[in-house]
Amino acid sequence: MRNCQVRLNMNYEICIEESSPVKVLSNVIDEIYQKEEYTIVSKWNGAIPEDIMMKILIYGYMNDSFSSRKIEQLCKRDIHFMWLLDGFGAPDHSTISRFRQKIGEQIERVFYAVVKYLLNMKEISGENLFIDGTKIEANANRYTFIWKKAVSKNEQKTMAIL
Repeated sequence: MRNCQVRLNMNYEICIEESSPVKVLSNVIDEIYQKEEYTIVSKWNGAIPEDIMMKILIYGYMNDSFSSRKIEQLCKRDIHFMWLLDGFGAPDHSTISRFRQKIGEQIERVFYAVVKYLLNMKEISGENLFIDGTKIEANANRYTFIWKKAVSKNEQKTMAIL
């Protein structure tokens, strides 16, 4: 019996603009991973390199996809995620989840590095701090929330971190 699967050879480069957020993110993460001060030391030894996994995780977050199953689905269907994978197969949801666990708190370092990089490149100004009214639950007590007043009060500390 003959396989009736239709194959389309695609060049992803012609479909994604240079100013597209996925290309900007990829360039920023590549730049961060090349600098020694931002080197992330983790125990990740998966088939897909750590920098590519970080790109798909952050790009998933940028597109309101926080579930490992949703990110897996996007890696199989979305051309931007396929471009980020750079020829590697789509990771399984358990692989994405394991990566998230292995890097742990180091993802926060990458987020800070991205913000510092964008500040240095003058892509963002850092003049404004936006608060959307989201309640942030503290770890100590599940009924303890951080409100706008508390964020405004500690704005200087926040800017000192950046």
